[in-house]
Amino acid sequence: SNLARLELRVALQTWLERIPEFELIDPSSVTWAGGQVHGPRKCMVKF
Repeated sequence: SNLARLELRVALQTWLERIPEFELIDPSSVTWAGGQVHGPRKCMVKF
């Protein structure tokens, strides 16, 4: 939905403003969800 996309955009913009430097702990351990709701299911970061 449009509201969900807007909420995600605001959350990501806020994250990047407050924590500009971060990295994936282990990029190969990122798990992905498929289907209607697709994207990372688990994504460990270090900041």
